[in-house]
Amino acid sequence: MTTKGEMTKAYILENAKGLFGEKGYGSVTMKDFCDRCHLSRGGLYRYFVSTKEIFQTMLTEDLIMVEKSVDRWLSEEKSPIELMRHILSFQVIEILKGEGALDLAIYEYCKLEKDRSFISNRLDSSKRILIRVLDAAMKEGEILIQDAEKVAVWLLQHLEGVRISSNIITYSEEVLMEDLMTLLHLYTKQHARELALA
Repeated sequence: MTTKGEMTKAYILENAKGLFGEKGYGSVTMKDFCDRCHLSRGGLYRYFVSTKEIFQTMLTEDLIMVEKSVDRWLSEEKSPIELMRHILSFQVIEILKGEGALDLAIYEYCKLEKDRSFISNRLDSSKRILIRVLDAAMKEGEILIQDAEKVAVWLLQHLEGVRISSNIITYSEEVLMEDLMTLLHLYTKQHARELALA
């Protein structure tokens, strides 16, 4: 059973994405969290001592949630390529909701805190997740690639570029879906058959 304290901490973290996305990393204060979450300073400090701790916890918890979802999906022996489509569709939803602004906050965090190791570790974890999915898709014969790591890095770099550029370019859902699904399609058996027929 979830305790009131766990619910409060989760509520703070739910509000973190919005605050950091709206104001950036460097402009968010503990008072902003008190106001947004309707907590006293003492109530907030019971869970977090700084905006840095909130930011890092938010990003870490987000990644843990993704890892658990991937574990669950793969353990149920569902199609890995469908999981990849699901991951890419989720990215589209986040971009359309304006979550790309959170990526700017991540860059700001790196610059202000001079802490690239935290973000590097996060990117390495994201890469490992994609490699697991790509490896599973290769074993199932759903995709044709030589090096899952290279494809994972390429996908991450492409997604990063789209997420960052979404702060100044308005993308439609159709354009984003077509772009990301085309990337995925390049590696499928179906694409290989289409090339052979051409």
